[in-house]
Amino acid sequence: MFLGLQTLICHCLTEELKSPNYGSHPMSGYCYIASEAFYHMIGGKESGFIPCTIKHEDVSHWYLKHTSGKIVDITKLQFKTTPDYNKGRGRGFLTKRPSKKAQIIIDRVSHSDPQVIFTLLKKLTIENPKKRNFYKKLEEQMKAIL
Repeated sequence: MFLGLQTLICHCLTEELKSPNYGSHPMSGYCYIASEAFYHMIGGKESGFIPCTIKHEDVSHWYLKHTSGKIVDITKLQFKTTPDYNKGRGRGFLTKRPSKKAQIIIDRVSHSDPQVIFTLLKKLTIENPKKRNFYKKLEEQMKAIL
């Protein structure tokens, strides 16, 4: 689900955005901001996703769960085993608007190759037809910026 956006977010993760004191895997320390950026980019609460946390392999881990039950875990590759998402619990992010670090990711994704962004928006519209107007409006805003 939303694999293109997840991939773009992963490419925008850099060392200064990483939470301190996490493992050595390249995806360690980014779960909160990656989930937060994704959440806001797809429409926040209206998207049907809920921020969730779980304790897995001795670390606190953030991911998103859709009301349909689908899971989006952008940084799951950091783990040796798959988290048992049924043990996670819904939580809110610390801020209603994107945090500074999440905003950096959002800005980086939005400054990616415009053709990639437009292709992604079309795919998001197909995957989530109820949000067609939202993505259409977002596409129009992006065209005006570019």
